[in-house]
Amino acid sequence: VQANKGKQAVFINDYERIKELIKDDLKNGKFSFICCNTKKQAENITVFINLNKINNEEVKIYTSLEGKEIKDILTEWDEAYIICSPRIVEGLDFQPKEAINVYCFIFGNTTINTTRISQALAQFERTIVSTNSAWDTGFAANFDARLPDRGVNKPIATFTVQENRGRELFMARPPQGVNCAACHAPPSFALTGNSRSNGLDAAERRIFKSPSLKSVALAGAFMHDGRFSSLEQVVEHYNSGVKFGPALDNRLRTRNGQPRRLNLSEADKAALVAFLKTLTDTTLATNPNFSDPFK
Repeated sequence: VQANKGKQAVFINDYERIKELIKDDLKNGKFSFICCNTKKQAENITVFINLNKINNEEVKIYTSLEGKEIKDILTEWDEAYIICSPRIVEGLDFQPKEAINVYCFIFGNTTINTTRISQALAQFERTIVSTNSAWDTGFAANFDARLPDRGVNKPIATFTVQENRGRELFMARPPQGVNCAACHAPPSFALTGNSRSNGLDAAERRIFKSPSLKSVALAGAFMHDGRFSSLEQVVEHYNSGVKFGPALDNRLRTRNGQPRRLNLSEADKAALVAFLKTLTDTTLATNPNFSDPFK
């Protein structure tokens, strides 16, 4: 797919075609930028360049394994050739020509640019909605538009005693709870816009945005740098490990400005973990529409 003007990317799964394009670019005094899907693809193109004694400064090869994104490539280069692995094409429900037709139907022509890539990714991400966790089912039964909290704070009949205790701790203000919901607001459990540092490191000045806690138990690694490997460690951080810093959220401070200590019992810490696991949406997690397209 090649654009007629402006920033453009050419998606190709044919090495011979790539070789022709490189030669054409050199004849026309242009530079070639090739983004390969795998290191093996990059090696094959490198062999071709070496055999043809092409100056490495005239052809730039980058593998997607190194973290380069198409939007970054198009920001730096007017044109890029993106090598698409044949197995990716084979995994599609339609052939490449049909894919081009779908693209044209949506955008009106074959031009590929950063704006359209962003729009397509954003539209896809909007379809990833979690609504089938144990929490969602229980809250749906409790929902009451007449209540100020819409029923968020009501015990859930299908929860265990431990899960409901964890729910109470998460939702309620002290002394009944620890009010995690002040930052991770139900029913979506997205981070509130005014949240600041959670005190991971002393003297912290940076602020990291957390995603929704929906299906948080499936994460495997927690916090912005993945330093915790379990929900138990996460709960213990908020219980006893919050450190002071200029960016520390006020909701994690005492009245004199020091980090809060929750002093939770082992039973209450376990209850919080049990509640967080009720946010897991296995239906979404196993939906083939969101599976890895490269497998």
